[in-house]
Amino acid sequence: MDMKMVKVISSAPGKLILFGEHASSRGKPAIVFAVNQRLEV
Repeated sequence: MDMKMVKVISSAPGKLILFGEHASSRGKPAIVFAVNQRLEV
């Protein structure tokens, strides 16, 4: 069996949560901003 290496790149947008991080997962309001940064793995 001949195996080939595959390069995978993934990225996610950045965000800044000022208020309500845990509340937002329960449907409550939060103050969130998108930032001009990305995380790449």
